[in-house]
Amino acid sequence: MEIQEIIEIFPRELDVEVHFRMVNDDEESFRIDEFTFKEIEEYGYNIFEDDSEFFIYEEEDDDFDLGFLDREIKHSELISFMTEYYLVTEDIPESELY
Repeated sequence: MEIQEIIEIFPRELDVEVHFRMVNDDEESFRIDEFTFKEIEEYGYNIFEDDSEFFIYEEEDDDFDLGFLDREIKHSELISFMTEYYLVTEDIPESELY
């Protein structure tokens, strides 16, 4: 099965949740899956537009900047990863109604 489109992406600290539609899905359904950034990297993909570090430590504030959550994600790279992942694992999530 081929991925038709990514509907929404929710990056989090260690993973990303993806809402997407497969070619055979109708317009009223979608699928949800989660992938760790490590898992994506192990498949040889870099889904971020830039190569900066995930975490930036601000010594002055003694606080972590989670600015990576605002980083642009390359949809085409994510689709390529997901396509390969589903070919290998055959673990495609069930579709849900919108």
